[in-house]
Parts: sequence; structure tokens; C-alpha cells
Amino acid sequence: MPNAYFGRARAYLRKDKCAEALSDLDATITLKADNVDAYILRAAANACLNKPDAALSDFNVAVGLRPSAAVYEAFASFQWNYGFFAQAAENYAQAAKLAVKDSPHRPYILLWYAVSADRAGTLDQVKFAADVSALDFDDWPAPILDFYRGKATVDQVTREAASSDAQTATNQKCEADFYIGEWQLARKNPDAAKPLLQAAVSECPQNFIEYFAAKVELKRQP
Repeated sequence: MPNAYFGRARAYLRKDKCAEALSDLDATITLKADNVDAYILRAAANACLNKPDAALSDFNVAVGLRPSAAVYEAFASFQWNYGFFAQAAENYAQAAKLAVKDSPHRPYILLWYAVSADRAGTLDQVKFAADVSALDFDDWPAPILDFYRGKATVDQVTREAASSDAQTATNQKCEADFYIGEWQLARKNPDAAKPLLQAAVSECPQNFIEYFAAKVELKRQP
């Protein structure tokens, strides 16, 4: 039963039993070769086992089978984790195009496009500004998007992050710290970035992508 193998593989990955997960995902795909979620999860297992080429192959298959916003975003996240910023930016841009227009997650996809492209030195400010303007919203993370297009300062982002209830303010500060830290790294300011990334690790809930990304980034720094 492919679903049984897939479910057990997901449980193995949560416990960092990556080899066991990979074995079950191989079985899943053998039984159901068009299972896109299995390819994405197997990419995660291969990445966990430090097999980036195998993970890349799995993502290429997944994109070919289902070129959706979610698949492109997962692919881009993998590329960002390995420091392939230009490729990540391209896939985040594809994810943003395919995302539901009014999805509350779409602003974050655009934000990750900006982060990746900024690190790669390929950020198209004109197109990015047009995409952000088309969102037509003022809610969080709008202040960070404005920061990346040069329409807000660090102090303004910090004030906006704090202008909510205590838990929301903490969560927003953790995100602001991470994305501003990334902005500093893109400008070759690792000394300014490091305390912001460390704060993100300390503040962010452990299920936030910014928590995981800050940990990855800190490992990259000397």
C-alpha cells in the first residue's frame, strides 16, 4: 500500500530517521510512480542524507508532474538551503505566478523571491515593486516587503512588528529579524546580520520557516 509506506516515511523523517524514510519512499514510488508528494518527501530524505544531487532529481520530477505553486516553492526552499540563490529566486518567482491571487501566503512567496534574488544580486526592483503593489494589502508582512523595495526603514519595520498583541508582536519581530538579517548578508555585512539571525532562532516558534532558515544561515557563517 503506497499510502502506508508514505505515512511511515513521514513519521521516520520527523524522527530524523532519514535512511528508513528513504527506503519507504522508494517503495512508495515503486508502487505509485506519479506520487508527487512522495518525490518531494524523498527529496527531503535525500537532503537529510546529504545527497543533494538525488534531491535535485526528485524535485525536477515533481515539478514535471505537477508544476504548482507549492511544488515550485518547496523546490526553491531546497535550493536556498544549499545556497543556490539565483535558482531559488527563479522558482520562487514561478511559485508567485501560480499562487492564488488572494492567498495570504503569496506575500511570503514574493518576500522569499526578494530575499533569494537579493542574495544572488539579481533582484528586479521594478518587477518586484509592481508585484508587491498588485497585492493591494497593508497587513503583515507588508512592512518587510516595503523595506525590500526601499520604501521603509529598519526602525519603521520594527515599530510595525511591535504594533500588535504580545504573541503576534513576538512572531512578527522574529520574522523581521530574519529578513533584515538576510538583507544585511546581501550587502556583505555579516557582523550586522549575525545577531539578527541569532535573535530569530531564539524568538521564532520552531514551526516557522524563519526559525529553520536562520539556523541554516548561521551554519553558513564563519
